[in-house]
Formats: sequence, structure tokens, C-alpha cells
Amino acid sequence: MTVSSVAAAPRVAWRAQVGLRSVYASTLVVWLATRWLVLVHQGAWPWMNAFVVAAARGIVVGDWNEAVRPQLPAVLGVPLVLAGATEQQAVAGLYVVASLVQFGAFVVLVRALCPRRVLEQGLALLIFVLLPYNHSIHHYRDVPVVLASSAVFLLGAHWLSAAGGRAQTRWAWLWVLGAMILGVWSRTEVLTFVGTLVLGGLVVWRRAALGRAALYASAAIVAAGSLLVANRLEGLDPAEAGRYQWHTFLDSTPESWLTPACRADPTENCREQDGLLYFGPADPQAGVLPMVLHHPLTTLAKTAQSAWDNVWILLGPNLSTLPGLVPFLVLVLALVPSARLALGRLGSAVWLVLLAVLAETVLPPLSWAPPHPQYHLQLVLPAVVLLVAVLGALLRQPRGQWLVLLVLAANAGLSAFRYTRYPGY
Repeated sequence: MTVSSVAAAPRVAWRAQVGLRSVYASTLVVWLATRWLVLVHQGAWPWMNAFVVAAARGIVVGDWNEAVRPQLPAVLGVPLVLAGATEQQAVAGLYVVASLVQFGAFVVLVRALCPRRVLEQGLALLIFVLLPYNHSIHHYRDVPVVLASSAVFLLGAHWLSAAGGRAQTRWAWLWVLGAMILGVWSRTEVLTFVGTLVLGGLVVWRRAALGRAALYASAAIVAAGSLLVANRLEGLDPAEAGRYQWHTFLDSTPESWLTPACRADPTENCREQDGLLYFGPADPQAGVLPMVLHHPLTTLAKTAQSAWDNVWILLGPNLSTLPGLVPFLVLVLALVPSARLALGRLGSAVWLVLLAVLAETVLPPLSWAPPHPQYHLQLVLPAVVLLVAVLGALLRQPRGQWLVLLVLAANAGLSAFRYTRYPGY
């Protein structure tokens, strides 16, 4: 290496850093603008967010039983309630805060996935802000899921950084523990992601993964244990939590299992009653465990059916989630060899993260919950990772950039279409 090349290296690195900062800043502006559009369009649909605000108000008056689902977002809502915000104002404030956390977590993820690569990081952020899933009712109406998906992004980023030897060991515990508390205190299905990630690491890397497995397992135990201790100190009624689990499990009875009358006019009450045909009689206060133990084979069948329903509602023809993603990837991979090579270069650490994200969708507790698309925001991660690899390969093909522009334009068009549909569509 010559003296001139050595002198030029800092300038190249500085230009790359400035370029990345510009990418982050510009996409953040777009992200905030689209969050405002979501609030304007979906403002009349607080749905699950209304429970968060009610929980925050319960905390203010000392009634923590209202905060049984979920606690962390409710705690974040306490300052808004104390300031006298209305339900809609509190929902809007929480949604903006959660969206900023999610964007920041996604930036951390793409920095771990594509370190110092401006093109790939820019493409990832562009896809992220254009996916229709991030502009629909399914992103807006469940702030706890937005925060839980942020935790998945942060944990995935640490996993990739540690695999690449880039994680700072002295900060690893705080990084993982903080992300674990963010996720578990928002949605407990994050534990399914963590468990699958750790188990996959032990299967693939064996003894080399023991240290990382111990780190994640201990952080998960602390996060889950602290939640249980907080519930006990706050005097939460276990029967209330059991009743909620019981109802959720029965409310997620697969549509194909429902009676003709309930299928024609499905409601929570009729799904609950039809579910008891398979899992009853069952005491509501006992929770879900007795139903599972008394009907193990039926539970396995329900879990498998619900897993398929979850995948179909997210990757099928629903224009509000991730439409056309699977057919597009299958077609490009069949026709473009360089796209297959790009996926092959992702590495085992990346594939383990993608597998763990999918496991969160198809395994309990989400496969024991109603198939609402908003519960699965973490699937944005594999969508972006796979599209970045495939679209990056297409950019290097003759006229491939036109196909990339078409894909991006299609996602932008679907996102714009979301703003013209009535709320809840």
C-alpha cells in the first residue's frame, strides 16, 4: 500500500460515514412523515392501543390489574395520562415514540447486517419505509407489537455482530438484557424468538455457541423473572391473567373448525364457544395449561392449523401486509443465478435469525392467538433481508435496475393505496 493510498483511506471512510448519516437522516424524515399519515388515516381505530391507555390510567390510580397486558407500553403512557392527554392523544404519542424506537432498532440491525455498505443499507432502509405492512392498520393498532419487533431487531443485530466478531464484549450483557426487557415486557412471544435462536446456534455451532447461549438464556430469565416479580409486587390477580389466556386460546379456534353459524358471522363469543367443543369443559380462571394437558393431540392440530393460517394471512394476497413477496422471490431465484449466490452468501448467523423470526410466527404463543396480522411485525426483518440480497443481485444485471425500481414502486403504490382505504381494511 502506497503512502498516497494510506492518506486517502481516511477520506474514503469519512465520505462513506457521511453518506450513511445522510441515508439515516433522510429515511428518518420519510418515516416520520409516513407515521403522521398513518395517524391521520387510522386515527379513529385505537383498538389494542386503547387497552394500553386504560392500563396507563390504571397505573396512575394504583390499579395494576388494568396493566396485565402489557406493562412496558402502559408505563410509557403514564406521563401522557398525567399530562391530561385524551385517549387519542395518548395513542398518537405512544405510536410516534414506539415508531422512533423501531426505526432506531432497524438502523442498528442494518448496520450489523451490512457494515459500512452504503448501497445495501440504503436499499434496506428504503424497503423498510415502503413496505405496505408498515403503513396499514396492522402497524398502527398495537404499540406493544411495535416495541416487541424493535427488540427482535436489536437482538438480531447483536447476534449478527457477535457472529462477525464485531460485538463489544463489555456491553454485550447490557445490550442483550435491555433488548430482552423491551421485548418480554411488551410481548412474551419474543421468548419464542430467543429460544429458537439459541437452540439453532447450539445445533449449528455446538460448543462455540455455548457462551452466547448462556448470555441470551440468562438475560431471558432475568427479563421474564423480573416481570413475574413485578406482577407479584403490584398485586396482579393471577385469575385475571388466566382468564385472558383462556379466552385468547379459544378465540383463536381456526376458522375451518368453527360451526357453520359462527363461520357465517364470526365473533369472539362464538369462537370461544366453538373452541370449547374441542377443549372444554375448562375453567376460565385456570388459564390455558389445563386445556393443553387434557387435549394434547387436539392442541397439536390446532397449533399446526393456526401456524398455516398465520403464514397465509401475512404472505398471501392480503394487500396490507407483504403481498407478492414469496412468488417474486421464487421467480427471481429460479431465473437469476446471481440472486441464488447472494442468498448463499448470507451466512449461517443470518439464516438462524430468519428462522427464529419465522418460529415466532408459527409456534406458541402466537399460534395460540387469533390470526391478527399486527401480531407479526417481526416478519419485516426477513422480508427486508431477503429483498436486499435479491435486489442487490438484480442491480448488477443488465436492465436489472428497472426491475428493482418496479418492485420499489409497487411497494410505494401499495403503501399509498393504504392511505386511500377506510380504516381497518
